[in-house]
Amino acid sequence: MSQYNLAIINYALIMLRRTYPPASAEVTSTVVSCSLIGAITGQLTFGYVGDAIGRRKGMILTLLLSIFGALASAILPWGEDTIYPILGVCRFILGLGVGGVYPLSATTAVESSHDEQKNSKIVAAVFSFQGIGQLLAPLLAYVLLFVHTNHGYGWRILVAAGALPGLIVLKQAFEATETCNYRSGRQLGDLNRSIPELIKRDPSLLYRLIGSSVGWFLFDITFYGNVIFTPIILQDTFGLDSYHLKDVALDSLFVSAIALPGYITTVFVVGRMDFRSIQIMGFTCMAVLFAVLGLFYEQLLEHTILLLSLYAMTFSFRILVPM
Repeated sequence: MSQYNLAIINYALIMLRRTYPPASAEVTSTVVSCSLIGAITGQLTFGYVGDAIGRRKGMILTLLLSIFGALASAILPWGEDTIYPILGVCRFILGLGVGGVYPLSATTAVESSHDEQKNSKIVAAVFSFQGIGQLLAPLLAYVLLFVHTNHGYGWRILVAAGALPGLIVLKQAFEATETCNYRSGRQLGDLNRSIPELIKRDPSLLYRLIGSSVGWFLFDITFYGNVIFTPIILQDTFGLDSYHLKDVALDSLFVSAIALPGYITTVFVVGRMDFRSIQIMGFTCMAVLFAVLGLFYEQLLEHTILLLSLYAMTFSFRILVPM
């Protein structure tokens, strides 16, 4: 759900610009940034919220924010002068929910079982659903364009569809029980301890936090960089721009499909390889691919299929990194 909601705005804005041309390129860039800023805010705050009110209530809150943000993005923006500002606000609210899901879903997955290997596979499977969301965004855009949906309605359908997964999961969230680890942590008072206190008890925690934070930071550069640069790669490779939206959606679908084997492979190797080795492999393969693309980009433009395949492979290997 999160990856769909973050990716779909690119296709929705191309449709929206046909109906309501923005005053400048900065306007649409701001709308795209609103969801990312909201996601960052949600990631930084909902870990604490999950500790304060519980994983279950925290997840319900993030789902409600995501559902409201997606539906509000489709319904509230009207009028040439206000459509982009209102859309930006709605996307920020959506981003809060999307970002909040990251720490809560990962924590809930880890705390769902005392079997460490099983927990690892659950975490890998949770992140693997990003591949499905990434695939669904261009797929739905292509389907709407294929059936010649009016652009004025098409972009609203695209953003509203982001509420469907949340609505499906919301019922399960209400029926779920709090994790055993959270309840025991409450009883022992561990959830009320500050980070300095926890580090004092276990000094190695500081190094793990730094390593995890730096790893996620580097991962996010490549993760969101890929999303941003895909239209540029397609434009340079095939000469596609916003006036060839159907072709852009189809080629983006191809790129997303190539990423799926990476998600499946990750779930398979977890338990057979330790996380550190998996991350090193992911970063190394991505570094090599990006180096080849950067150093030989002009030459690769003469071999479009090879260029697009190498670029798509960066999507496939990046899922190995957040494990």
